[in-house]
Amino acid sequence: MLTTFTQRKLAALLTAFAMIAALATMVPLSASAATCTFTKDLTIGTVSEEVRCLQQYLNGAGFVVATSGVGSAGHETTQFQSKTQAAVVKWQTAHGISPATGTFGPMSRAKYAALVGGSTPTTPTTPTPDTSGAAAARTAITNAMNAFDSAADDGADLDEARSALFDAVTAFMNGNYSSATTLAVTAKTRADNASDDDDDENEDEDEDGDEEDAENAVDDAWEAWEDADDAIADAVTDGEDVGDADDFLDEAEEALEEADEALDDEDWDEAMDLAEEAEELIDEALDEANIESGDDEDEAEEALNDIESDLDDAWEDFDAAEDDDEDTGDAEDLLDEADELLEEAEEAFDDEDYDEVLDLVEEIEELIDEALDEF
Repeated sequence: MLTTFTQRKLAALLTAFAMIAALATMVPLSASAATCTFTKDLTIGTVSEEVRCLQQYLNGAGFVVATSGVGSAGHETTQFQSKTQAAVVKWQTAHGISPATGTFGPMSRAKYAALVGGSTPTTPTTPTPDTSGAAAARTAITNAMNAFDSAADDGADLDEARSALFDAVTAFMNGNYSSATTLAVTAKTRADNASDDDDDENEDEDEDGDEEDAENAVDDAWEAWEDADDAIADAVTDGEDVGDADDFLDEAEEALEEADEALDDEDWDEAMDLAEEAEELIDEALDEANIESGDDEDEAEEALNDIESDLDDAWEDFDAAEDDDEDTGDAEDLLDEADELLEEAEEAFDDEDYDEVLDLVEEIEELIDEALDEF
């Protein structure tokens, strides 16, 4: 339980936070842009850590690559794609670079060096938004405070929620906005849970499950999108015809951005539906580019893990039979052959020949059955 002193300190912190939050509605906190070292031209299809730093710089300087998901603040990538290009065009236009092609070349690098080196910069034509995470942290803490007050009105036990809220506000005051957001979400969750009656526990668990399922579905879909984006970019680099794959991928990205909004609105069913729609669009993009989806890899990996376990069990049964002086016939030879095929299957998996893996797994299963029939 928190001491009375700590509770008074939390009250003081909340008062200070309220003043900062009120001020922030009039004067947004300034964002800090990343400082980078650029050694080459960056353009569509470039993959490097310099791209990640460029995205971080653009997000911090107010030329946001994406408001959520891939490319957004905290989710920058090494992939230079259309959204990065669009953000560079806005930055170039604002700083008088002509033509504003979206390629971060020599002129852009020189302008960047002048800006971060202290030369008088060209004033951007668009306002610098709060992309440092402070806005998200303020919102999360405010939501936690509201949940805390509501639960307090119900007479709930709020020790755990109070502790998390204390840590969240402290992190915010120290400028650690990412931790502040995480802790505030935890505080809100604890406050919500504390205010629930025993009769509502099962219902709340279902809702928590829906939320977790939705978040996992959207996260998995974003990972699939990133993998597909990488695979298609590699195919383009290799000169392969990817057809309309980029269009399908763009539609999938739009669906996932809508899914993120649904999560923010706590519309779990809508978020899951949109994640499923995005997965289907991703599969269509991969089919258009003649690229095998990750489902084949997952199936092969699962089959390989299962057959390894089955083979281990078969060897244990064989050893037990020998210990009991049972007649094992040709079981040992059959299991040795199965071991050899398992090695081939593992090599096929490393070579990404997933069909071969599945074929070998079937042969191993037959050998195991034959071996077990011997004793």
